[in-house]
Amino acid sequence: QSRYHVSDIALKEIQPTFITDFETYLLAEKHLHCNSVWVYSCPVRMLLHRAVENGWLMRYPFPDCSVPKEETEKGFLTKEELGQLINAPKMNFKRIFIRDLFLFCAFTGLAYIDLKNLREENIVSNPLDGVWIHTHRQKTGVETNVRLLDIPLQIMKKYKGLCDDGRVFPVPAYNSCKRILRTVMRICGI
Repeated sequence: QSRYHVSDIALKEIQPTFITDFETYLLAEKHLHCNSVWVYSCPVRMLLHRAVENGWLMRYPFPDCSVPKEETEKGFLTKEELGQLINAPKMNFKRIFIRDLFLFCAFTGLAYIDLKNLREENIVSNPLDGVWIHTHRQKTGVETNVRLLDIPLQIMKKYKGLCDDGRVFPVPAYNSCKRILRTVMRICGI
């Protein structure tokens, strides 16, 4: 709307400059980073490819245009920062709970969705070699077996009985967890 002053545009009216205008809009007016621009551009490109496949467009309007995706380095916590989280100052229950869920994930390698899906039946105790998590990762479907160290075991015991539906933890919504975790990190000086 800001560039073309219309609320909708016909497929046949889309020109090669459309995608560059869209990218410029996302970068300049919405202040997005390159990888976010790439994420928002992909559905537009996919829909236009589908339009060509279905015969709604004669040719793909952006044959020579490619949105670069920057390689980013994922951050990780140091041993000292994990220690700061474990020994966090006194906080309310919600913050402590989210901190504990994060620590559980950090010590088991489980992703948020795998933690959310973790059920009591996935916890297997063996007198010879301890307590294990036996589950399948949601994203890849790959079976995973993780031996629980002392910290994740303590966290599980601490919150045992909060769920009555067979899940191990009552995991809040992802965005809520992220927001609270940012606050916890700030409180801990991380």
